[in-house]
Amino acid sequence: SGTGTCGTVGTPIELVHFDNSNGVVLSSPIYTKNLSLLSGSATLASNLTVNGVLTLTSGLLNLGSNTLTLGSAATIGGTPSSTNMIVATGSGEVRKVFTGTGSFTFPVGDNTGTAEYSPVTLNFTSGSFSSAYAGVKLTNAKHSLNTSSTSYLRRNWTVSQSGISGFSCNANFVYADRDIAGTETSLTLGQHNGVQWIVVGTVNAGTNTLSATGLSSFSDFTGGEAGALPVQLASFVGSYVGNGAKLEWSTISEINNYGFNVQRKNGYEYVTIGFVAGKGTTLEPQNYSFADENVSGNVEYRLEQIDNNGLKNYFGPIMLNPNSVDDNFAPAVFALNQNYPNPFNASTKISFSLANSGYTTL
Repeated sequence: SGTGTCGTVGTPIELVHFDNSNGVVLSSPIYTKNLSLLSGSATLASNLTVNGVLTLTSGLLNLGSNTLTLGSAATIGGTPSSTNMIVATGSGEVRKVFTGTGSFTFPVGDNTGTAEYSPVTLNFTSGSFSSAYAGVKLTNAKHSLNTSSTSYLRRNWTVSQSGISGFSCNANFVYADRDIAGTETSLTLGQHNGVQWIVVGTVNAGTNTLSATGLSSFSDFTGGEAGALPVQLASFVGSYVGNGAKLEWSTISEINNYGFNVQRKNGYEYVTIGFVAGKGTTLEPQNYSFADENVSGNVEYRLEQIDNNGLKNYFGPIMLNPNSVDDNFAPAVFALNQNYPNPFNASTKISFSLANSGYTTL
């Protein structure tokens, strides 16, 4: 006897432990056609694959450190909610096998304090799929890298994929009212690319949903203030022009951008030699330039980007070599720039610069 009950189960599957506090523990291979959670709670003791119907009637299916894989034909039965859902707050994740384009809703949530249902829907509109899956897990807390101070979510999601290339995906992230700190309408959807946050979507306060269109990569997602997400730089290059140096840079998007301090290295320190105003908040590409007069020899520059709230980010450095340029203003540095647009569908542009002409491999 125990607090959890498993309903109709395919073959093979093994119930190895009943516990009055934690419910049924599922373990071994495992591979099953159908799995029904009728009441109580169940915890995976090893990885599990379901290729038929996962029915969530009443109860929580806790993953812990294990992975639940739903096959390409697997579906979700029942009506997922905060009382019947998959708890994916550990290192394990829910994976769905994809053989092509299509949509799937991951019925995930947390059971930290108060159980909260916060599903994720992924809709692949294009891409190449080979032994492919997408995975989702979540954390019921403010993201550790989210610098939003007033309006943010006390929740973040991690989305992963394997075997899917050149894809475009629309995504919806549903949060609970308890997750909201500050003003809900001030939230924006941010994706952390491993270096910085990128604004990728908007909020619908009426449905408690953060949405993105045309994602081409996955990582961590959460809601926060647009002003806490820094500038996304596309390129930063320089060249000698006459007796001076010309610096050029471009941005893919800007959030709360006050401007750029242009800094030149003097000995072991960088000294600000000029300022170029930013464009505030814009999702359109912007181009900037700065002329540094009467310089010679090898010179090193960087950009100090400043937000309206005082936060600073640094780009560069780049070094200019006067011996590598000609009268056609060839760039004085090697540079491989961020592709644009990104995310993109069908086509994108990748620009690069060379200090000398010649055969090039990207």
